[in-house]
Amino acid sequence: VTWLTVRDAHRPSGLRACNALLRRLLLADRDGDPHAVAAAQLLVARYFPREQVDGAREAVAAAIADDDEDDDGEEADGAIGRLQRSLVEYGALYALLEAHLAFGLWKETILRHLDAPPPPAPAATTGGGAKWNVTEREVADKRARAHWEQECTGAAAEVIDATERSVAAWASVLKFPGGWLSDDDDDDAAEDPAARAEAAAVRAHGLSLAVRLLQHVLGEAAG
Repeated sequence: VTWLTVRDAHRPSGLRACNALLRRLLLADRDGDPHAVAAAQLLVARYFPREQVDGAREAVAAAIADDDEDDDGEEADGAIGRLQRSLVEYGALYALLEAHLAFGLWKETILRHLDAPPPPAPAATTGGGAKWNVTEREVADKRARAHWEQECTGAAAEVIDATERSVAAWASVLKFPGGWLSDDDDDDAAEDPAARAEAAAVRAHGLSLAVRLLQHVLGEAAG
C-alpha cells in the first residue's frame, strides 16, 4: 500500500489495495482474531490516512475533467466509477474503524471510573483534626467535600463525553450516506464476484456489530 502512494497517479490503486486489506482484516475480526481491528486501524493511520485519500479524490476529479474532453470515454467512465466506489468504500470502512476506536475509549473511561471516588472522612477522625476546634473542622470538611464533588463531577463528565462520542460514531455507521458499505448493482461492480461476496460478508458483520454495540453503549448509559 505504501509503495502505491509514492506517486499521485498510483494512489487510486493504493486505495483499492487498502480497501481489500481492510475487508480481510474485518472478516478476520468476525472470525475471532483479537488483533484484526487494531491492525486495520494501524493500516489506516500509518499507511493510508485521509491525506492519501485526498490524492485519490484529486485523481478522480482530474480523470473526470479529462473524460469531458475525450470523445470516446466509455473506458474512462468505468475507471472513474470504480474510483468513486473505492472512495465511498474507504469512507465506510473508515467510519467503522473510528467507531471501534471511540468504543474502546468509552470502555477505558468506564473502567477508569467504575468506582466513584470515596467520600471524604470527617476531619475529626483524620490526622490532627481531632485537635482542631469546631470551626476548623467545619472548614476542613467543607473543603474536602467540595474537592470530592469536583472529582465526581469530572468523572461523570468524562463518562458522558466518551458515551456521546461512542454513540455518535456508531450512529454515523448506521446513517452512512447511501448505506454503510452499500451494495452496488452496477455491471462494473459485479466484475469480481469474490470481491462482491467479501464485501457482503463485511457489510453483514459491520452492521450487526454497529447495532449490537450501539445498543450496549446506550444500555450502559441508561443504567
